[in-house]
Amino acid sequence: MCISKGIIAVHKGALGDFLQIWPSLLALRRHFPHLPLYWAGREAYRLWTDPLNFIPCPGQFHLAVDRIYSTPDWPDELQGYRVIWFGLRTPPTEIPFSDLDFIPGITAGTYTPPRRVYAARLKELGVPEKKDWVYMWRAMFTRTNTLERMQQVLIFPGAGHRAKCWPLSRYLHLAAWLADKGFHPVFVLGPAERERGMEVQNFQLLQPKDFPELQTCLLKSDLVIGNDSGPMHLAGLLGCPGLALFGPAAASQWGPMGLTSLQSNLDCSPCTQTGQIQCSHPVCMEHLSLARVTEAVLSIVQELEK
Repeated sequence: MCISKGIIAVHKGALGDFLQIWPSLLALRRHFPHLPLYWAGREAYRLWTDPLNFIPCPGQFHLAVDRIYSTPDWPDELQGYRVIWFGLRTPPTEIPFSDLDFIPGITAGTYTPPRRVYAARLKELGVPEKKDWVYMWRAMFTRTNTLERMQQVLIFPGAGHRAKCWPLSRYLHLAAWLADKGFHPVFVLGPAERERGMEVQNFQLLQPKDFPELQTCLLKSDLVIGNDSGPMHLAGLLGCPGLALFGPAAASQWGPMGLTSLQSNLDCSPCTQTGQIQCSHPVCMEHLSLARVTEAVLSIVQELEK
């Protein structure tokens, strides 16, 4: 890998997808300890890139990176820089620029977790995987002091796609069951849920304003339950025990590290490898019964109490 000025790491995806590339960002920093590394992804993800000493990409770099989508020529501002672009499947351009490496996270025909695919592709470029990445993540982002516990269970009833959502009515029944068991259920809504007009009554509600606040909420929780979504991936990486519910996507591919995953057992589930959901009437999440979910939650709680 020939580099003279530095590396620009690019990622345009959602939170869950970003967390899949973090081990590769750590590998880049370890492999190039003295080389300037720039972050050209979402500003909000600097919570997890700044500790790796990635430099926030200057505005002119951001503009130049975005021109890669449409320009026939390599941008002058990027001369001498290597651009490593992480994405699930579609490169930003079909032009084979010598200073652009597109790193896809999906291998056709398999349900390999994207973080492993990213690591393997990066290794092909000469950057070895770092096996201690989970330890490093938790050393950086998990608090070591003992926090006050209140038997708090965070429930995430939303997801990036409606088809990934377990019915809200069942989450409400689950919350009532948890309350009867002596837990304190708290619903967490993000911007997507608020835009969809999701309403939760009779239970405490949290609406974190940003990722630092979300991370703090997770670190104070005893258990998390939710759909296939970014916050659930973050919870697992932070060491929170919990249960993630899967229907259209494969839990073997997208299951959050550290969490228990429960997959719909319909023959048609999973129906997507890439995250693109074409089903006109997704019934897989509805097929997950309240009894199956409560049984899985009870098993996790019993294991924690041992």
